[in-house]
Amino acid sequence: MDWKQIVTVIVAVVGAVTGLSGVAIAYLAYRRETERDRVHARISVMNAIARTPVGLEDYLAIEVVNLSTFPITLSQIGFASDSMTFLPPPSHWQTPCRLDARSSVAVHYPLSAVTDTKQFAKARIAFVRTQCGHMFESERVEAKIQLFLAGRAKQEKLR
Repeated sequence: MDWKQIVTVIVAVVGAVTGLSGVAIAYLAYRRETERDRVHARISVMNAIARTPVGLEDYLAIEVVNLSTFPITLSQIGFASDSMTFLPPPSHWQTPCRLDARSSVAVHYPLSAVTDTKQFAKARIAFVRTQCGHMFESERVEAKIQLFLAGRAKQEKLR
């Protein structure tokens, strides 16, 4: 091989590598741009204790974090059973609720406000529905609800 052929092979390899890397970079930029326009949210359920004027009270809280780059509006939030029976939040929480980008909101279910414990015990997921129709679900929450209801039963025995 003479030096002209060697230079030609080197230029061809460099061209192929830069061409493929350009395609990969363009694809990643496309994916990032399309992901930016989608609604992203994280929903989690937690047990909480809050100090009230009466004393300490147990709460079951649904926290929603807007991971989108734009605001979203929540139209429904609550717990649902396998048959999608909706358990609404307490009366103090109003829908629709605007949630700005990268912000969060928590809806607290006080232990004293849970009146229908049988229906509440059937709840399997916590969910959030946005006004644009997207629905987000949490992981299964039976263990947290059972722990929450056990605290309620304990409180009722003390009364």
